Amino acid sequence: MKNFIKSLVFLFSASSFAQGFGFIPVYKCHVALKKYQEVVQVFLGLDDQNDIACREAFSECNNELLRKLSYGGHHTQHAGLLCQKLEQGHYREKTCSAVIRGQNGQIVERYEGREWEQAAACGEAQFLCKKDLRQRQRNGQNKKSYCEIEQAPVSTPPVLVAMMVSCEYRYNYSVYRNRRYYSESKAISAGANDLGFENAKARACSFAKDLCAQDSRRNNGGACVYSRTY
Repeated sequence: MKNFIKSLVFLFSASSFAQGFGFIPVYKCHVALKKYQEVVQVFLGLDDQNDIACREAFSECNNELLRKLSYGGHHTQHAGLLCQKLEQGHYREKTCSAVIRGQNGQIVERYEGREWEQAAACGEAQFLCKKDLRQRQRNGQNKKSYCEIEQAPVSTPPVLVAMMVSCEYRYNYSVYRNRRYYSESKAISAGANDLGFENAKARACSFAKDLCAQDSRRNNGGACVYSRTY
């Protein structure tokens, strides 16, 4: 799936700004803009209330969806677009650290962000760092300290979850009707359950391709061609 992820928009809810970064966000909500089963863009909402975090993420996703439908190219280009919540644990693979650094260069505290993309992981780490530093400075501590990214983001092994994926192949065949031959198309689908989208897709498409080939031979049809995954 990671090959389909183009960008992630890092969001803060309105209540986060209103409180002046005065709390550590407890809930993170991911909403994906999908084109069929492919992730085009991911929106992240942060808040101390789960419903508000998701509301913010869905709002930004829907705004982007409407923008694409209103201004983007031919209507078929954006067919199949929808906003869908992503459950926690789907392919979280980028990490980034930020630190509070004292005036003598020493590390006061360290914070880690873990997200879909480097920019979002670093944004989360910086968010936590600046929030804590602001509170410390309000209490008269670390007056000349500052936040900075400690290291370049690194990849960690993806967390795979069980997914059900269906795959469709098609072939053309001839039908004799009313003293004429007509060309028709037939779709053959198969589903598979496996860990991770790519693994499930590979199994489902392998099954569908085999079934399609068998059915095409019975009907004297043509070659089977991949149609879609859903």
